[in-house]
Amino acid sequence: MPFVTGNSGGPLVTTDGGKVVGVATYMIRIRDDWTKQGSGFEQKKWWKPVVRRFATRIDNIDVSDLEQIDMRKIAECDLTMCERAQEVTRQLKEANNSQDFAAILFGNLSLIAEGRSFAWNSSYLKKQFAEDTELFTAITERLELGDLLELLDPLALLYQNASEVTYARIQPAKTKCFFCSGYGQITKHVPRPGYDPNSGESSLITKKIPCVVCRQTGKRAISHPGTMMQAPEAVIQSLADRVQPVPITFQGFTLGTTNKEFFQSYPFYRNTRAILLRRPVPFGEEIIYRGNHKDRDIKATSLTFMCGKLVEIRLFLNHEGDAPEEPLKQYISLPLPDGYPLQAGARFLKDPLDIPCDRSGKAVLDIKRVSEDSRQSFFRNESPAPRHGVFLPSQPQPDSFMTNTVILSCRHNLPRAMQYLDYSRFRSVPQPGR
Repeated sequence: MPFVTGNSGGPLVTTDGGKVVGVATYMIRIRDDWTKQGSGFEQKKWWKPVVRRFATRIDNIDVSDLEQIDMRKIAECDLTMCERAQEVTRQLKEANNSQDFAAILFGNLSLIAEGRSFAWNSSYLKKQFAEDTELFTAITERLELGDLLELLDPLALLYQNASEVTYARIQPAKTKCFFCSGYGQITKHVPRPGYDPNSGESSLITKKIPCVVCRQTGKRAISHPGTMMQAPEAVIQSLADRVQPVPITFQGFTLGTTNKEFFQSYPFYRNTRAILLRRPVPFGEEIIYRGNHKDRDIKATSLTFMCGKLVEIRLFLNHEGDAPEEPLKQYISLPLPDGYPLQAGARFLKDPLDIPCDRSGKAVLDIKRVSEDSRQSFFRNESPAPRHGVFLPSQPQPDSFMTNTVILSCRHNLPRAMQYLDYSRFRSVPQPGR
């Protein structure tokens, strides 16, 4: 049914019965013939317009699908949100392996949260965004990760109040490395090459090797970098209301209790002399204690409080087995029932910044250096931490040390949501130079 410029918006009518089945429209695509570039056939005008005339069907739509759009009111960010959602869906479909798939899935939670809280200027684009993210929702439910969508609630709340939320990056203080005593190198005795027992020489020679903890600097950070955030009291209270006490306990602790209730129940943690370190986290702090109030095998206990609630617990204890999740069963009932806002896991300590230490940098764990072969064997035997019954593959980091220490952790939804937070949405507070 050919038509010309000027017919756009006109009806396409059937000859039998005069029924309107479409609306005339057209699209122009600019095409660059790159095969002629740099040759004698290159056109002076590098572009060539391609016009496609067609009719938009109206026999498969409803009145609710139609909306009069004033482009002067449509912000560019509306279209960008839809484009980002379409790109995420495309990446999920084209993921080559489970690791890429998991990275795309968990890396775009902030996008879904932002879309839910976004002030849309067009109901049509809002509906389009929901359709573009249907695959994302279906996949999380198929993998029994539907509770991840609950993480969007606190994220959406923060994005709604982004203009009133500020944050600042806090770099941890550095101290003398405990592993090399601040020298940056470690002395190691190795067999002498070509040793002759009749030579009278020692069978061992001294060799200097780089310190794997401080990376030859002689100093190490006491902990991971932290983030401090501030928000109006109403926003903090709304976040706190989303952290409710959970009936399942972890080593006797109840996640979701208030600071006051916790310290009243556990006098051991009111003793400031047992505190190894404090570090900031969004809307709260993490406190690391030497030992534990109940189990002497636990070398250190880490408690994280956010918005006045206990939201995460980490226990550091020795374990000689190959499966780090074995001791986890002693402290919490596994598997967790569906719908619980908790995540429990276990892993071997590999990152030097995870080593609990006091303010002077002295570690409370025994660190052992291992050979390349035994380190590879250690990583091969490591089991990934369970994520609600689904085991996602983990990539071992090329560290040159290990311990027999296992980190057992249990955390509420709020700190889990914070790890997907896009800080670029908020105002940054500049830190003075030291």
